[in-house]
Amino acid sequence: MSDHIDVLSRTELFGGMSRATLELRSREMGELDFDAGQTLFTEGEAGDAVYVTNEGRLRLESEGVHLVTRGLGECVGEFALIDEGPQSASALFRILTAKLRQDISIHVDYAIEKERWRQDLQGAREIQMGMAPHGDLKTEHANVSGFCQPAVEVGGDYYDFLSLDRDQIGVVIGDVTGHGFYAALMVAMAKNCLNTLTTVDNSPASIMLAMRHTLSLSIQRRLLMSCFYVCIDPWAGKLTYANAGHPPPRVYRQASKQLEELPALDPILGALDLETPSFQQKEVPWSTGDVLVTYTDGVTEERNADGRMFGEQRLESLIRENAHLDAEQIKSAILESVSAHAGLVPQSDDLTLVVVKALCL
Repeated sequence: MSDHIDVLSRTELFGGMSRATLELRSREMGELDFDAGQTLFTEGEAGDAVYVTNEGRLRLESEGVHLVTRGLGECVGEFALIDEGPQSASALFRILTAKLRQDISIHVDYAIEKERWRQDLQGAREIQMGMAPHGDLKTEHANVSGFCQPAVEVGGDYYDFLSLDRDQIGVVIGDVTGHGFYAALMVAMAKNCLNTLTTVDNSPASIMLAMRHTLSLSIQRRLLMSCFYVCIDPWAGKLTYANAGHPPPRVYRQASKQLEELPALDPILGALDLETPSFQQKEVPWSTGDVLVTYTDGVTEERNADGRMFGEQRLESLIRENAHLDAEQIKSAILESVSAHAGLVPQSDDLTLVVVKALCL
């Protein structure tokens, strides 16, 4: 007990008390042991104790930002539990005055740190949005139109399209689990991977294998990524695609007026052992007037105020109704319908949509 009394006697809160009072307070106080990183209490909880640091340090945080550290003899918790004797009241007044000054300083520092964080996120968003294609892609044989809107400042959705040799077009869309900097970093790595590899080998299976290797650089954070890549060859009249766990894109066939799904051929990237040797790819026809619509689940899973999702059936109906339009108009019709469905409900997931319309083949 004498060790506890010595610690209490050196604190500002208890230092003015007599030894008899300190012995009484020491008997009333229990001793708690906490592991490093363990939470003592969270902001907003009803207080029922005063905690005096006897060993180690306490770290106070708000929204993940470090505010202050409490060391040996310093107190946190519910000060109203201290008795109202003249000595402790005087000590309490001094502590509350000091705490007020400290709180003002902490709030100023926190506001500055929060603003810096906001500016960093805004900069990251501008960089990420700058990585998206600038405008639509229009060629003699097709037009391509895309859209991406993160749910927060930076997101994990990704799309791109490229003009390849022999009038071919490459289109990729991906969805990294989660949001924030780690997902956005993976998006940047995926874009760099795609632009580098397509100059060497633009086959969908090779692209998917490279994407998987890129993801492996972040595998310690357990990131997963669904990905769809398609190479459109107008001269051969075909689409060659690979799909790793991505929502099945839809192809509208102008000749038959039917919709066809391009289902996943492999599991989502990051879900299997890194030694998986290869990915599958598949060829399907591509004719004048056909429409390819690929998207992330932020489109079909957008919810309204009643909790109902937009759904795949509604998406398919919109594709059929607007298939006679160009790619940009089809994209706009879908996005307007999704927005009308959600109403005032905040966007809960990244939303990405890419539409390709076949012209004269």
